[in-house]
Amino acid sequence: MSNVFIYADESGHSGTKIFDNNQQFYIQGALISIHNIQEEIEPIISKYLKLYDIPRLHGYELGEDKVSKVTNEIIQVLENFNWEVHFTYIEKKLLLAIQFITLILHPFENKAIPYIFIENEYFRHSLLMEIHKILIVHHRKNEIWSYILKNDIDSLIKFSKKLLENNLINDSDISKFIIKGLKFAINNPKVFFEDLTKGKNAKKVSSPNMLGFQSLQNHITLFCEKNNESVNSFIHDKSDEFRGVMRKYHEDLSGLYFIEDELNSVKGILKSKYTQGEFKLESSLNCHGLQLIDLIMWIFQRKFINPSFEVNIKLQEKMKPFVITEDNCKRRIIENDYFYKYLKISPIELIKSKNWQNTIDEARINKILEY
Repeated sequence: MSNVFIYADESGHSGTKIFDNNQQFYIQGALISIHNIQEEIEPIISKYLKLYDIPRLHGYELGEDKVSKVTNEIIQVLENFNWEVHFTYIEKKLLLAIQFITLILHPFENKAIPYIFIENEYFRHSLLMEIHKILIVHHRKNEIWSYILKNDIDSLIKFSKKLLENNLINDSDISKFIIKGLKFAINNPKVFFEDLTKGKNAKKVSSPNMLGFQSLQNHITLFCEKNNESVNSFIHDKSDEFRGVMRKYHEDLSGLYFIEDELNSVKGILKSKYTQGEFKLESSLNCHGLQLIDLIMWIFQRKFINPSFEVNIKLQEKMKPFVITEDNCKRRIIENDYFYKYLKISPIELIKSKNWQNTIDEARINKILEY
């Protein structure tokens, strides 16, 4: 059955300009439901459009009281439907480190970087924060970003050499692997040109817009798997600049999803049997589903910035956020570090072990036996 409908929108998109202090965050939101909710919400949306004498409902223009009033009424109507809201919230400056890792320090190409640095949450965040600290204060960060946008591997490798020559990497357990990884890249440059032969466009990969789209596609497929349903329609608010790119990503990523365990560790990538439906770009002026996700995104942003902001508890239960911010990464590192100390294992032990997941399982059993 193809009964899943998606209404998606974005905010804070500035293309490849990731160092704009006026737009530090990018957010993509999507309402994912079994059954098309348009018919149910149409009377409510139409009522408030007429009441406020406006062409569409937009959170920023309505303000807190009006947004809460509209969404609370809609949530009550949707109470018996199976739906949820997925968010991707990205601190855009982190893309510099994310894409540097993708191009130069990813274990797929860089044999000096163990796979645990992408499989395990603690190591993913630790590697990201270490690279972020190095690059974000570097006087050439805009130049480095331009290399990434052009897929200029040669210039990135030359920059990596300068990092090592100038001793710009602080000593730590994680940085030792970064140094090994950079040395591997310097000594094996040809390995890193393989992806370029596939025609990858850096602008497509390196914008927050596309990173958010990848996260959303993954969550949609998981939703389909959980509910044994295929997608009927995926409706995204119009984005002329990335129209063709979104369609291409929808085709390429449809049905692929990551499997993670309770520690947010990647277990593998699978292909779903459920189809991902038709991808459409529409104007929110003519689509009530897009107007609703705009209001919910506005609420999410307010809640993220101000945790004391009151949100309808039923709506809050529907929110499924994927957050990439510096504060969130640091918090995840601290949480995982505390967990490993509780189990009496060190992160370096996990790197050295043949199977780090077995090492954690054994430590858990030993902890239970202590009691």
